[in-house]
Amino acid sequence: MEALSSLIAEPEMPALIVDRLKPTETAEAAKLLARSFLHEPLFGYLFQGHNPDAAVRAMQPWFSAWIKSFAGGGEIHCARRDGALVGVAIRMAPGDYPLTGLQGAGFMFRLLSSVVRMGLTSQRAFSLPGAAKML
Repeated sequence: MEALSSLIAEPEMPALIVDRLKPTETAEAAKLLARSFLHEPLFGYLFQGHNPDAAVRAMQPWFSAWIKSFAGGGEIHCARRDGALVGVAIRMAPGDYPLTGLQGAGFMFRLLSSVVRMGLTSQRAFSLPGAAKML
């Protein structure tokens, strides 16, 4: 008779590999982050009642802005399982945030552009300061 532990044991998970995000993976990473933050309180409020796929598409430019803005001065790490992207993290050295000068201006421009994109899906995005009070 087979041991009970072998009957209930889950299959072994493939190894998780952590390395740096490639510039060509920015869109995929932004989509992964958007899906991950879909139910976070702020984004949940902004996109309440909206189609989740539409909300993810609207949020992607926001996360793309973070990735693109911090890729030069920080490190964008990612986790892969069987080659598929399963996690993303942005790491900045102490003192490197907030961004200043042209980097800071570029970051703010990207964020403002992404808010406009989110606003096309949900009018609530245009009242982000008011949304923070709702949390």
